[in-house]
Amino acid sequence: MKRILLAFFCLTTFLSNAQVIINEFSNGPSGSQEFYELAVVGPPGTFVDIRGWILDDHSGYFGCAGGNGIASGHLRFANHTNWQCVPTGSLIVIYNPVEINSSITQSNDYTDANGDGVYILNISASPYLEADISSPTSTACNTFGTSYAAPLNWSCIALGNSADAAEIVDPTNTTTAYHAIGYGSLNGPLPTIYFSGNGGGKNYSFTNTTSNDWNLLANWTSASASTNDTPGLPNNTANANWLDSLKLNASSDVSQGCSPLTVNFQCNSNASGYTYSWDFDDGNTGSGAITSHTYNSTGTFSAILTVTSPLGCSVTDTVDITVSTGGTVIAPALSDICESLNTYALPNGTPIGGTWSGTGVSNNVFSPSTAGSGTYTLTYSTTGNCPGSDQTTITVVPSPNVTFTPSNTSFCVDDNAVTLSSGFPTGGAYFGTGISGTTFTPSVAQQGSHTIGYTYSNNGCADTAYATFNVDSLPVITWSLPDTVCEDAGQITVATAQPAGGDYFLNGNTLTTTSIDVSNYPAATTLQLSYTTTNNTCSVTENNAIYISPIPNVQFTPTTTSFCQNQATTPLTGGSPTGGTYFGSGVSGNNFTPSSLTPGTYSVGYSYTTGGCADTAYATFTINAAPTISWNLPDTICDDDGAVFIGGATPIAGNYYANGTLLPNDSLYPHNYSTNTSIQVEYSVAQNGCSSSATETIYLTTSPSITITASNDTILCEQEVIALTANGFGNYTWSTGDHTNSISPTQTNTYWVEAQNKCGIDSDTQTVTFITTPSLSLNKQEATICPGDTAVFIATSNLSPIVWSNGDTGNSITIDQAGQYSVEVSNACGMVQEDFHVYSDNPSVEIDASVFVDNNYSFGAFPSNFSFYDWTINTSNVSSTAYFNYSFTDEGEYWVELTATTENGCIATDSLLLTIESEITGLFIPNAFTPNGDLLNDQFIIVGVQPSKFHAAVFNRWGEEIKAWTIISEPWDGTQNGIECPEGVYVLRVVYGEETIIKSITLVR
Repeated sequence: MKRILLAFFCLTTFLSNAQVIINEFSNGPSGSQEFYELAVVGPPGTFVDIRGWILDDHSGYFGCAGGNGIASGHLRFANHTNWQCVPTGSLIVIYNPVEINSSITQSNDYTDANGDGVYILNISASPYLEADISSPTSTACNTFGTSYAAPLNWSCIALGNSADAAEIVDPTNTTTAYHAIGYGSLNGPLPTIYFSGNGGGKNYSFTNTTSNDWNLLANWTSASASTNDTPGLPNNTANANWLDSLKLNASSDVSQGCSPLTVNFQCNSNASGYTYSWDFDDGNTGSGAITSHTYNSTGTFSAILTVTSPLGCSVTDTVDITVSTGGTVIAPALSDICESLNTYALPNGTPIGGTWSGTGVSNNVFSPSTAGSGTYTLTYSTTGNCPGSDQTTITVVPSPNVTFTPSNTSFCVDDNAVTLSSGFPTGGAYFGTGISGTTFTPSVAQQGSHTIGYTYSNNGCADTAYATFNVDSLPVITWSLPDTVCEDAGQITVATAQPAGGDYFLNGNTLTTTSIDVSNYPAATTLQLSYTTTNNTCSVTENNAIYISPIPNVQFTPTTTSFCQNQATTPLTGGSPTGGTYFGSGVSGNNFTPSSLTPGTYSVGYSYTTGGCADTAYATFTINAAPTISWNLPDTICDDDGAVFIGGATPIAGNYYANGTLLPNDSLYPHNYSTNTSIQVEYSVAQNGCSSSATETIYLTTSPSITITASNDTILCEQEVIALTANGFGNYTWSTGDHTNSISPTQTNTYWVEAQNKCGIDSDTQTVTFITTPSLSLNKQEATICPGDTAVFIATSNLSPIVWSNGDTGNSITIDQAGQYSVEVSNACGMVQEDFHVYSDNPSVEIDASVFVDNNYSFGAFPSNFSFYDWTINTSNVSSTAYFNYSFTDEGEYWVELTATTENGCIATDSLLLTIESEITGLFIPNAFTPNGDLLNDQFIIVGVQPSKFHAAVFNRWGEEIKAWTIISEPWDGTQNGIECPEGVYVLRVVYGEETIIKSITLVR
């Protein structure tokens, strides 16, 4: 059902028993996240004019004094047309926009524009709400003034934690609260709905636990606000049902039926003076809270009830009615079906959902085979609101009897195509693999078993018969014989064909043996063979031919068969016919290598092949041993030696040579040769017809001589590189143990090198000195000092002196001034410098103080980037954070002192003297405003009675006067000379009669 609210502006009136109650309120899970949820109650489907109804936190009905949570002022619904026609069952949520409760997820909806029956308003929702901030108070209880204006903040209905009450006041009777819920340490008469205990973080809600009596404590629940806040929603199912019962609800005794259909309509509302109008959606109308109507046409209709109050306020609700055609049932026409069909699902008739009956019918399924051929009458019936039945016929056509008996069903894959003609009755169609029309082709079907069918149709009913055709493949013969055999091959096997079991033929004659003897046939002739085998009815023949090749006549007559063991590789000749292959020990290709063999005799062959037939001839080769020379010689001789004997080689009787010249007396004379050169000596001897020679090298040298050269200065810095090189000849040995011709020293030392050979020894020395490279490090690169402090820097170096940028020497320096400094060390190999900085930390801090409610102050440090804070009020520690709130309970002077410490440990201080005076009755000074053009709290206005002496002035943080005025109600729009002032905290000084008040106010855009 859909409800539509139409509001018409009318004069103020109150319907008997119509009122506003509290459905839920919350202190919020933290801070001031408070809200009130009100319910509009009265007879169902009626309207309430709630203009002037009062909402307050505590007006003094339950104890008039301090400690009862009486916040000055109250809130009421403005004299606005929005509140003239509020439907019963509506919810109204009013919340604090400065600290919004996180459970409020709906957008502001001041007029219930979305029609969900919920109004969402923040307290500054002007012109719908208005406030009197001066009454009631803790000293003037139960009094409600007449000076109303747009609400500035939440303070007029703010809830206290220790004790307070939420209440609704009927403007026609302000002597008592119409509906109230209290909690905490109230010291007056307690409200009917009362909960003991602190209300901080609590939610109080009407949960209709036992009944819908909102003045019965058992129907209320107190729980945690963080889990039980439900602003703008019912508190539970019982609460939702109760709220829904207050709204207009139209209904009917039936929602559907057959035409003509009579429907009785009613609603839950029957208020005196209200009119009830019905639109039945078929062109007809009616009236009264209870009425009836007959629908003569079919379709779906939305009957709309409109309820109008005496003042013109209207609300609607809708009832949906569905009317169907009644009494006429139509069975559909059924087509003929074949007797061979297994089952047939019968279709729906009109209306759908009926059932079928008759011969062969079960569960709306017809079985032709059960019924048999013929024509049958079937009945379609419906039940329910519109029962009836209708009949139709169905004809079962008999199926033909088809046969297929071919005379031949076995074929070879290479058989010709055959024409099929045994299908009966004639005129049908053949189908299956290899079928084309009435022809079966085995080569198309290929080998295997194939199901071939014949189908025939009579009056749409068909039957089919089948036969199995077997197609055999041709045998595949595997038969491998040599193409050629030699004339000396003897017996060869030829009966190797697969599959076995067939017949063999040789030169056209049947072969009864499995092999043939080649010697029975002349060379250079061809034997013709064939093999035939059968697979069922399919046979195949394979042919082969064998050529008998003649054997060649091979000769091998080499030119020599005797060789020396040290003889070089010799080409082989004498093989006939040419083009054959030599083989045997020492043979590679057409060459023979005696040196690869030991002395002895070897058989070397020659092979020749033609037509696949080969022959071989052989020769015997003899290898004679060559003389083996043994000869010991010195590898080095000196230039001052006399005759050097080099004889003594074996076997004896050979000749000695030096550099190719025959030596007399088998001796060398060094003076005949150049120093530091090599002499080639040779010994040659012959034995057993084979000769050998040996060659050696003798080096002629002299006594060694050596010097050292350096690649750089021998006095150098640590990072430099030097190489010491030995110049001369001989075998080098350095003092480092190296045996190369050069070394690269890395340490200060005296280095020597020695050269030695067979003829003597020599040496040289060189001293290398390395100078230390300067190094320097600091214990730190920077330091920060507070006023009056010093910083100590310590340097570490491998040299001295250590020189600082102010001229001091030594490994440390003490600095008391900020700046950039340096330190250095140096020698011949360079200078090293380190820079360092000293920074000063001279912090300052200011106390920022502002009043947010009465004598409740907010204190803050400016700037707020210190690491530690220590706040004291009259020497008592009160906070260690950058910001904190503090409530002054007594009048007097208070020294507020702040000590702030930076991350470097430097300290800044500030102090402030505050004078706390008693509150001036009837004077309200806001602590913040938001001049951003949204018409909510856009101006700063002091509320109170104009005294004989009044002056107000606003100052910025530098003491500059921004705004001044002498009329108490004059507003400040947040500008100075027409220019917008920046956001921030400003100081307000007010002279009110003989009192002077200084407060902080916050400007937020």
